Amino acid sequence: MKYLKLAELYKILEETPSTLEKTKIISNFLKNMTSKSEIENVIMLILGRASSKIEGVVFNMAENLIIKAISLSSGKSIKYIKDIFAKTGDLGLTTEKILENNYQKSLFSKELTISDIIANLRKLAEIEGKKSQNIKINILLNLLNQASPLEKRYLIRTILGQLRTGVSDGFVRNALANAFDKDPNIVQQAIDYTNDISEVAVAVVENRIEKIKPCLFKPISSMLAQKEPSIEEALKRFEKPSAIEQKYDGMRAQIHKKKDIVIIFTRRLENITKQFPELAKLVKTNIKAEQAIVEGEIVAIDENRKPLPFQFLSQRVKRKYGIEKIIKQIPIEINLFDCLLVDEEIIINTPFKERRKKLELIVKESKNFYLAKQIISDSADEINKFYKDALKIGHEGIILKNRDSPYVPGKRVGHMLKLKPVLETLDLVIVGGDWGEGKRAQWFGSFLLACVNKQTGEYLTIGKMGSGLTDEEFANITVELKKDIIKQEGKSVQFYPKIVVEVAYEEIQKSLVYTSKYALRFPRLVKIRDDRLPTDASDLEVVEEIYKQQKGKITNYI
Repeated sequence: MKYLKLAELYKILEETPSTLEKTKIISNFLKNMTSKSEIENVIMLILGRASSKIEGVVFNMAENLIIKAISLSSGKSIKYIKDIFAKTGDLGLTTEKILENNYQKSLFSKELTISDIIANLRKLAEIEGKKSQNIKINILLNLLNQASPLEKRYLIRTILGQLRTGVSDGFVRNALANAFDKDPNIVQQAIDYTNDISEVAVAVVENRIEKIKPCLFKPISSMLAQKEPSIEEALKRFEKPSAIEQKYDGMRAQIHKKKDIVIIFTRRLENITKQFPELAKLVKTNIKAEQAIVEGEIVAIDENRKPLPFQFLSQRVKRKYGIEKIIKQIPIEINLFDCLLVDEEIIINTPFKERRKKLELIVKESKNFYLAKQIISDSADEINKFYKDALKIGHEGIILKNRDSPYVPGKRVGHMLKLKPVLETLDLVIVGGDWGEGKRAQWFGSFLLACVNKQTGEYLTIGKMGSGLTDEEFANITVELKKDIIKQEGKSVQFYPKIVVEVAYEEIQKSLVYTSKYALRFPRLVKIRDDRLPTDASDLEVVEEIYKQQKGKITNYI
């Protein structure tokens, strides 16, 4: 398929505000596809990627490097290009505008294909070393010289991760289901099992979507817990005694093991095995099954096994070098709480009580390798004591689990409830901000936050945050956000949604100002969530649920 055909689709999607219409347009585009490689590549590119989420291909081309390539291709100065960019706020449109007169399609010129784009994007991601920048510029120059003006726009946007078509995974899921007459729930289940939408697309085309099952070394989407305001309310949800476990202030991990091969995934689907070699070693010796998929919480601890704040764990995740040194500085432990596969038996649909039994059978506890502490009870007094003990140790609270429930990937279901001592924090995406004043004039001083509508994939604003950060955090987050600027007007800046933050607040109120129709009262930063993707942000439904749970809530609009 010609890349121009996809570029024309991008343009239509960009100009179409209706979410239903976008889905219909993508569905019609996919209907006649039968080639495995074609639909794999098209699905990835519609979502602005060159790989699955698991592969996580990153192009590592900053704006300045792209601007240099545009300068070489056009003969225009870097200053001239930056001036145009400042006006458009879009490097894709800037490239299209500057290079539109450079495009001369000759009789013998080769039109770009989808395969060309994927191959070259992957090359950009793979190139490393001293001369990598020059090689990347040459690859991009070659593509720009072959591309039509419209193709240039979307090629640059794809490289920057800022496609701007308003299309999310949910749109593509529904479009696939519509195009090939499949149940969207079955398609979503396959996505949750594999986290590879292009693989799922091939299975849809080949009419084998129902056969996709969880397998080793492909992370399964995590089942999520709902918030409950009290133990009494939580107990009303379950007819039988619940399994109650400590809720750890750490990072959720899904561990895949086959003999001596171990891979540790985060909830963001990142492979962090290299950052935690001591944990991989413990898995090899302490999980007795030859094959297993287990879940647990990695917690940073001190010498007395007291949990350390999440920021310490974040240092471990970010560290790429000097691993042995940081292992000694910031030791960790794992607390395992679920089991999804043992040897060749997939147990994801079996009751939790059976999965826990399997987990206990295959795990040999040792120092820094534990089963999550658990009691079985329907006594509010007993659960309250367990809750207070967890808080005293330094954990976040407790989790109550329905012992008869299956594991439901990617869903926040009523089978698993969480109880914390404060109003539930929200994981929100930074989508905008304002430059600071005075000593903070070089930093972003406040941040526009958004939750996500999981049905449409839209990010909906819910408030502005300017407190809870140290000067160092203001400086660091400014450096990261500068890479994701979409446009700037005066002191106000719009960002591509990438950074997720955990936010505390006093209350949720109704609002006519923000697109979510809600506003956070006195939001403040708890922590930057390096372990979350923007799509993991709190759902609008969660915001609505918390609003309803608030006692004595303020109903005035703000």
